[in-house]
Amino acid sequence: MIYADKRFDYWYNENNEFNEGVPANIKNDIRNIYKQYGENTDEKTIDEIYSVIKQTVKEEFLKEKEKEQTAEKVIDIAVSAAKKEIDKRINKSN
Repeated sequence: MIYADKRFDYWYNENNEFNEGVPANIKNDIRNIYKQYGENTDEKTIDEIYSVIKQTVKEEFLKEKEKEQTAEKVIDIAVSAAKKEIDKRINKSN
């Protein structure tokens, strides 16, 4: 499960704007999702998926900025983006 610290402050800065940084623990979560598929992966692939997650979260955040999204909603977006991207890559390689 992709998770955040209790304040979720790495996605939002003090002005409640999207923060470009995404915590490194998400990379571990990407590895764990791969393991659920019975697969391992390399750092290059993890970095690519990490970029997809960051972009997806940013797009969703900007799209719904006025709605004051909860941190849980943002986490759901990130988890969904990771799973879709990994599934796409695994299906392409089989």
